[in-house]
Amino acid sequence: MSDLEVETPYPEEQADEEVEKDNDEEIPQEASLVDIKYNDYAQKAYRKYKFKIPDEVDRYERRFLEDVDERNGKIKRKVYKVIRCRALDKDGKAQDYLYYVERWDGKDYLGNELPPVAEHVEGKYEEVQVRFKVDQRGKPKKSEPQQRGKKTVYYIPFKKSTLDKIIKDVDKDAIEYIVRIGNEKGDTRRDNTFDYNQFANLPYAKLIELSFQPGGPRATPYVHGVLEDKDKSKK
Repeated sequence: MSDLEVETPYPEEQADEEVEKDNDEEIPQEASLVDIKYNDYAQKAYRKYKFKIPDEVDRYERRFLEDVDERNGKIKRKVYKVIRCRALDKDGKAQDYLYYVERWDGKDYLGNELPPVAEHVEGKYEEVQVRFKVDQRGKPKKSEPQQRGKKTVYYIPFKKSTLDKIIKDVDKDAIEYIVRIGNEKGDTRRDNTFDYNQFANLPYAKLIELSFQPGGPRATPYVHGVLEDKDKSKK
């Protein structure tokens, strides 16, 4: 072949090259990393002590954020459940807290709907607990931390103004309001028959009282700032 001659590909090879070029143009780039503010405190607790984060910790949230691409639409986060509970604060005092559950929806870099995060929780998390070796006198000494279980941490003290801020973009009558009747020691009793006004305005002790009355909370609706006694209202 002379210096002036140019090798011409076979027709099949030329067609393949054109298809490859077309495909390169049509396939979008992979999703860029998404940085959103969410409850990742459990992950941070593991990182603090340089522990490997267990696969089950925020599994669905981490997978979703790896695949979502906001160039195809912002992540949709919708609150659909709010829980009130009583727990001890860091000083050992009883405190009224709330936490809530969201659904996340979004699309991948191809524009496909991703499997949603159905139950993302804001307001509480399981924090890994550690212990260090002790010397002969029982004093902690410098050593590698060892895992010793987990502790439930709540971080949103209950206030009506806080509740209203959390659900401001949602129909408040479409939300499930739950009061945790049981304690933190394995008592899982809950009551989901409260309406917004009861849940938002009544003290925790009154919510428990309504839960245990015959007919539950619905037997005594909250009207115009007071609890209305149905029997008295008929007189």
